[in-house]
Amino acid sequence: MQLLYVFGQSNGDLGLDGNIIESTIPTTGESCVLNKKNIKFIVKGGYHTLIVLEEENYDVLYGTGVNDHGQLGLNNDGSHVYKFTEIELFTNLKKRIKIIACGFSHTFIVTEDFKCYGLGYFFEDYNNFKEIDSLDIKIIKNIKQVICGGNHTALILQNGDFYVLGDNSCLQLDDSTDNLTKFMKSKFSQPIIDIAFGYQHCLMVTKFGEVYGSGNNAPYHQLGIDNNSSEQNFTFEKIFPLKAQRVYCGYLHSFILTNDFDIYSCGWNVSGNYF
Repeated sequence: MQLLYVFGQSNGDLGLDGNIIESTIPTTGESCVLNKKNIKFIVKGGYHTLIVLEEENYDVLYGTGVNDHGQLGLNNDGSHVYKFTEIELFTNLKKRIKIIACGFSHTFIVTEDFKCYGLGYFFEDYNNFKEIDSLDIKIIKNIKQVICGGNHTALILQNGDFYVLGDNSCLQLDDSTDNLTKFMKSKFSQPIIDIAFGYQHCLMVTKFGEVYGSGNNAPYHQLGIDNNSSEQNFTFEKIFPLKAQRVYCGYLHSFILTNDFDIYSCGWNVSGNYF
């Protein structure tokens, strides 16, 4: 029997029906519609949460939290949602979800029949689960991973190529400041094995174990670049001397896991983010 427990500060994204704005201990509501269900995925955005239930013939999507950009797909004029609510627009599609990821104000879904859907910031007609038809089927079939940052998204392919879309105001995706309104193949020339997005920064690990960073480094050095110049934004900068296997990004901080399983961190530590 599965029971869903939540804790922390809530803007509706804990699904506690608005009665509790902060839970310091793991809490489950006896009436939560997700209890005793077969949970397939749980994904968290800035202030929204989505949970995928695996039903007999298709997946059912539930959401709660902030919906100001339509990131929940609830078509409710952007109102907050304080308890887990079925996203009927997705249920009506009768599909299985292969990959789901959330950014700060958006959601990206890949279904098992190789369709992609974007909700929220940077996606048109976001409340209606409109299919993203600008992606070639060959790309969709080879998506290994979807990474969402503040307001930007990357699709990682099996061969290490990746495609990017969204906010590029700090050069986190590209070497120009133009926002990318359609998915474009990244200009980064090396195949990657891992990538992570923060709010406006990005870390990448190449197949050779080298770590590169892009985006905003100010004011907390979340890229790990200890520069004394006025330059704040960087693109595809090699930032770490050791070989690495994984990278992780929070809102304004980053972690690097080396091949020797040592952990390095940089960025904002006001809340003890680094242990």
